[in-house]
Amino acid sequence: MLELNANYIAKKNLTADAGAWVWLVHVRYAVGQYLRFAVNQNADVVWNGASWQWMPIEMGPMRQEKGAVPTMNLRIINANKLLTGYMEQYSGLVGQPVVFYGVHSAHLDVTTRIPTFAFTVTGSSVTGLWASFNLSVVPNPFNMPDPKDKLLKNFCRFNFPNSLDSRCPYTGSTYTTCDKTLAACIVRNAALSYRFGGFPAIGQNRIYV
Repeated sequence: MLELNANYIAKKNLTADAGAWVWLVHVRYAVGQYLRFAVNQNADVVWNGASWQWMPIEMGPMRQEKGAVPTMNLRIINANKLLTGYMEQYSGLVGQPVVFYGVHSAHLDVTTRIPTFAFTVTGSSVTGLWASFNLSVVPNPFNMPDPKDKLLKNFCRFNFPNSLDSRCPYTGSTYTTCDKTLAACIVRNAALSYRFGGFPAIGQNRIYV
Protein backbone atom coordinates (compact mmCIF):
# COMPACT_ATOMS: atom_id res chain seq x y z
CA MET A 1 0.00 0.00 0.00
CA LEU A 2 1.41 3.38 -1.01
CA GLU A 3 2.03 5.97 1.65
CA LEU A 4 -0.10 9.11 1.37
CA ASN A 5 1.40 12.31 0.06
CA ALA A 6 2.95 14.30 2.93
CA ASN A 7 0.52 17.21 2.41
CA TYR A 8 -2.41 14.81 2.66
CA ILE A 9 -1.05 13.29 5.86
CA ALA A 10 -0.81 16.76 7.40
CA LYS A 11 -4.36 17.63 6.35
CA LYS A 12 -5.94 14.43 7.65
CA ASN A 13 -4.41 15.02 11.09
CA LEU A 14 -5.97 18.47 11.49
CA THR A 15 -8.96 18.95 13.78
CA ALA A 16 -10.14 21.93 11.69
CA ASP A 17 -9.44 22.81 8.08
CA ALA A 18 -10.46 25.66 5.76
CA GLY A 19 -10.19 23.29 2.79
CA ALA A 20 -12.24 20.20 1.99
CA TRP A 21 -11.77 16.58 0.98
CA VAL A 22 -13.42 15.93 -2.38
CA TRP A 23 -14.30 12.66 -4.09
CA LEU A 24 -13.77 12.58 -7.84
CA VAL A 25 -15.68 9.94 -9.83
CA HIS A 26 -14.10 8.69 -13.07
CA VAL A 27 -16.53 6.66 -15.23
CA ARG A 28 -15.52 5.05 -18.51
CA TYR A 29 -18.33 4.56 -21.01
CA ALA A 30 -16.23 3.44 -24.02
CA VAL A 31 -12.56 2.80 -24.77
CA GLY A 32 -10.73 6.09 -24.22
CA GLN A 33 -13.97 7.94 -23.39
CA TYR A 34 -14.75 9.06 -19.84
CA LEU A 35 -17.20 11.00 -17.68
CA ARG A 36 -15.67 12.95 -14.79
CA PHE A 37 -17.70 14.13 -11.82
CA ALA A 38 -16.86 15.83 -8.51
CA VAL A 39 -18.69 15.35 -5.22
CA ASN A 40 -18.22 19.01 -4.34
CA GLN A 41 -20.16 22.04 -3.13
CA ASN A 42 -21.60 23.53 -6.33
CA ALA A 43 -18.21 23.95 -8.03
CA ASP A 44 -16.30 22.07 -10.68
CA VAL A 45 -12.79 20.83 -9.87
CA VAL A 46 -9.73 20.99 -12.11
CA TRP A 47 -7.39 18.14 -11.25
CA ASN A 48 -4.76 16.15 -13.10
CA GLY A 49 -5.21 18.16 -16.29
CA ALA A 50 -8.98 17.60 -16.55
CA SER A 51 -12.17 19.32 -15.45
CA TRP A 52 -14.40 17.34 -13.09
CA GLN A 53 -18.02 18.46 -13.27
CA TRP A 54 -19.83 19.15 -10.03
CA MET A 55 -22.85 16.86 -9.76
CA PRO A 56 -25.13 15.78 -6.91
CA ILE A 57 -23.92 12.24 -6.18
CA GLU A 58 -24.79 9.72 -3.49
CA MET A 59 -22.22 7.08 -2.61
CA GLY A 60 -23.64 4.18 -0.62
CA PRO A 61 -21.69 2.38 2.11
CA MET A 62 -19.39 -0.49 1.23
CA ARG A 63 -21.04 -3.84 1.85
CA GLN A 64 -19.40 -7.23 2.14
CA GLU A 65 -21.36 -10.35 2.92
CA LYS A 66 -19.63 -13.54 4.00
CA GLY A 67 -18.08 -15.29 1.01
CA ALA A 68 -18.74 -12.37 -1.35
CA VAL A 69 -16.71 -9.48 -2.74
CA PRO A 70 -17.36 -5.91 -1.52
CA THR A 71 -20.10 -3.99 -3.33
CA MET A 72 -21.56 -0.50 -3.16
CA ASN A 73 -24.21 1.65 -4.83
CA LEU A 74 -23.57 4.89 -6.69
CA ARG A 75 -26.33 7.34 -7.61
CA ILE A 76 -25.71 10.31 -9.93
CA ILE A 77 -28.30 13.03 -10.56
CA ASN A 78 -29.86 12.60 -14.00
CA ALA A 79 -32.40 15.41 -14.13
CA ASN A 80 -30.93 16.68 -17.42
CA LYS A 81 -30.92 13.10 -18.87
CA LEU A 82 -27.16 13.35 -19.52
CA LEU A 83 -26.49 9.81 -18.35
CA THR A 84 -29.56 8.32 -20.01
CA GLY A 85 -28.04 8.68 -23.48
CA TYR A 86 -24.76 7.06 -22.45
CA MET A 87 -26.53 4.23 -20.68
CA GLU A 88 -28.83 3.51 -23.63
CA GLN A 89 -25.95 3.52 -26.11
CA TYR A 90 -23.44 1.60 -23.99
CA SER A 91 -25.48 -1.20 -22.39
CA GLY A 92 -26.11 0.61 -19.13
CA LEU A 93 -22.32 0.97 -18.68
CA VAL A 94 -22.29 -2.59 -17.32
CA GLY A 95 -18.74 -3.95 -17.29
CA GLN A 96 -17.19 -0.49 -17.37
CA PRO A 97 -14.70 0.63 -14.69
CA VAL A 98 -15.48 3.33 -12.14
CA VAL A 99 -12.61 4.85 -10.17
CA PHE A 100 -12.88 7.12 -7.12
CA TYR A 101 -10.07 9.53 -6.28
CA GLY A 102 -9.87 11.32 -2.93
CA VAL A 103 -8.30 14.77 -3.27
CA HIS A 104 -7.95 17.84 -1.08
CA SER A 105 -9.08 21.23 -2.36
CA ALA A 106 -5.91 22.91 -1.06
CA HIS A 107 -3.58 20.48 -2.83
CA LEU A 108 -5.04 19.85 -6.26
CA ASP A 109 -1.48 19.87 -7.61
CA VAL A 110 -0.97 16.47 -5.98
CA THR A 111 -1.65 13.69 -8.52
CA THR A 112 0.20 10.73 -7.00
CA ARG A 113 -0.14 8.75 -3.78
CA ILE A 114 -3.75 9.71 -3.18
CA PRO A 115 -6.65 7.52 -1.98
CA THR A 116 -7.93 5.51 -4.96
CA PHE A 117 -10.68 2.89 -5.16
CA ALA A 118 -11.60 0.96 -8.32
CA PHE A 119 -14.87 -0.82 -9.11
CA THR A 120 -16.74 -2.33 -12.06
CA VAL A 121 -20.37 -1.62 -12.94
CA THR A 122 -22.35 -4.85 -12.48
CA GLY A 123 -25.84 -3.41 -12.93
CA SER A 124 -27.60 -0.10 -13.51
CA SER A 125 -31.00 1.56 -13.69
CA VAL A 126 -32.52 4.98 -14.40
CA THR A 127 -35.41 6.77 -12.74
CA GLY A 128 -36.82 10.21 -13.42
CA LEU A 129 -34.18 11.85 -11.24
CA TRP A 130 -31.29 9.45 -10.66
CA ALA A 131 -28.99 7.10 -12.55
CA SER A 132 -28.08 4.24 -10.22
CA PHE A 133 -25.12 1.87 -10.54
CA ASN A 134 -24.28 -1.32 -8.69
CA LEU A 135 -20.52 -1.52 -8.25
CA SER A 136 -18.23 -4.41 -7.35
CA VAL A 137 -14.50 -4.51 -6.68
CA VAL A 138 -12.07 -5.32 -9.50
CA PRO A 139 -10.61 -7.72 -10.15
CA ASN A 140 -13.03 -10.16 -8.58
CA PRO A 141 -10.83 -12.78 -6.88
CA PHE A 142 -13.65 -15.33 -7.08
CA ASN A 143 -13.49 -15.14 -10.90
CA MET A 144 -9.72 -15.66 -11.07
CA PRO A 145 -8.23 -19.14 -11.61
CA ASP A 146 -6.01 -20.42 -8.83
CA PRO A 147 -3.46 -21.60 -9.68
CA LYS A 148 -3.25 -19.33 -12.72
CA ASP A 149 -2.12 -22.07 -15.14
CA LYS A 150 -3.03 -25.75 -15.37
CA LEU A 151 -0.14 -28.19 -15.74
CA LEU A 152 -0.97 -30.02 -18.96
CA LYS A 153 1.38 -32.61 -20.39
CA ASN A 154 1.00 -31.98 -24.10
CA PHE A 155 -0.88 -28.72 -24.51
CA CYS A 156 0.79 -25.29 -24.64
CA ARG A 157 -0.89 -22.65 -22.48
CA PHE A 158 0.61 -19.76 -24.49
CA ASN A 159 -1.21 -17.90 -27.27
CA PHE A 160 0.17 -18.47 -30.78
CA PRO A 161 1.83 -16.61 -32.44
CA ASN A 162 4.32 -14.47 -30.55
CA SER A 163 2.42 -11.29 -31.48
CA LEU A 164 -0.38 -12.47 -29.16
CA ASP A 165 1.79 -13.73 -26.32
CA SER A 166 5.45 -12.87 -25.82
CA ARG A 167 5.96 -16.21 -24.06
CA CYS A 168 5.46 -18.05 -27.37
CA PRO A 169 8.85 -18.41 -29.11
CA TYR A 170 7.48 -18.38 -32.67
CA THR A 171 8.34 -15.19 -34.58
CA GLY A 172 8.25 -16.49 -38.17
CA SER A 173 5.66 -16.04 -40.90
CA THR A 174 5.43 -19.58 -42.35
CA TYR A 175 2.74 -20.81 -39.96
CA THR A 176 -0.47 -19.04 -39.06
CA THR A 177 -1.96 -21.71 -36.77
CA CYS A 178 -0.75 -24.15 -34.13
CA ASP A 179 -2.49 -27.07 -32.46
CA LYS A 180 -0.42 -26.31 -29.33
CA THR A 181 1.14 -29.77 -29.06
CA LEU A 182 4.83 -30.35 -28.39
CA ALA A 183 5.23 -31.87 -31.88
CA ALA A 184 3.86 -28.70 -33.46
CA CYS A 185 6.14 -26.55 -31.31
CA ILE A 186 9.21 -28.54 -32.42
CA VAL A 187 8.29 -28.05 -36.09
CA ARG A 188 7.76 -24.33 -35.65
CA ASN A 189 10.53 -23.46 -33.22
CA ALA A 190 13.25 -26.13 -33.50
CA ALA A 191 15.94 -25.24 -30.94
CA LEU A 192 13.56 -22.89 -29.15
CA SER A 193 10.96 -25.58 -28.55
CA TYR A 194 12.25 -25.92 -24.99
CA ARG A 195 10.03 -22.91 -24.33
CA PHE A 196 6.96 -25.06 -25.02
CA GLY A 197 4.17 -24.01 -22.67
CA GLY A 198 3.21 -27.54 -21.61
CA PHE A 199 4.81 -29.93 -19.12
CA PRO A 200 5.97 -33.08 -20.97
CA ALA A 201 7.74 -34.44 -17.88
CA ILE A 202 4.62 -35.01 -15.81
CA GLY A 203 3.31 -38.56 -15.58
CA GLN A 204 0.40 -40.28 -17.26
CA ASN A 205 -3.13 -41.19 -16.14
CA ARG A 206 -3.43 -38.31 -13.69
CA ILE A 207 -5.08 -34.91 -13.65
CA TYR A 208 -2.75 -32.07 -12.72
CA VAL A 209 -4.01 -28.58 -11.83
